[in-house]
Amino acid sequence: HFEFFYSDIDRAWFNCNEYHADLAKLGIPSDMKLTRTEWCQIRRRIGKSRRFSQRFVDSELKKLNCYRDCVRAIQTRPDSALIKNFGYEVPAPIKVGAIVTAYNKKARILQRGIVLTRDSHQKGYHVQFERKELGCEFCPDTEVASHGMSETILPSSEVAIDGTSIGIFKGRHSVP
Repeated sequence: HFEFFYSDIDRAWFNCNEYHADLAKLGIPSDMKLTRTEWCQIRRRIGKSRRFSQRFVDSELKKLNCYRDCVRAIQTRPDSALIKNFGYEVPAPIKVGAIVTAYNKKARILQRGIVLTRDSHQKGYHVQFERKELGCEFCPDTEVASHGMSETILPSSEVAIDGTSIGIFKGRHSVP
C-alpha cells in the first residue's frame, strides 16, 4: 500500500501519463492488444527511452518547474493568452479560510490546517495547523492541497482525454 501527496498545483502534471499521450499521438489506444513485434515498432517510433541519471532528473525537474511557473502565471492572470493553449487543467488559487493538508517542515508531517493568507510573490500560503503545537507556518504552494475538489481556471472540457492539447507548453505532454 502506497500513499501519495499531490499539491493542487502539481496534481494535473502527475496525473498525466506520458506513455498514453505518446500512444495517442500515434493513434493507438493504450489498452490495445498487440504482438511483441508490434510493440517493438511502436517503441521505436516513440523514441529511445532515457536512462535514469542525474541529467535525466535535472531535465524532468526543469520541465516540472516550467509547468509550475505557467500555472502560477495563469492563476495570477487568468485572462492571459497562456490559458488558451495550456494543455492542463489549472487549479484556482486556494481561498483564504479553506481547509487544506500541508507539509509542516518543523514536525516533518502532513497535517490539516486552514489557509490564513496567500502570498503569490513567495509562491505559497500561510497555514494555521489544527494541532496547536504546530502553530502557523508559511508553506510553498507545492506542499499544500485543498480538501475536496479544487476549483479550476481551465475547465477539463478543454483538455483532451489523454491529457494532451495543442499548445505553447512544450513540456512533457503537449502535442507538437
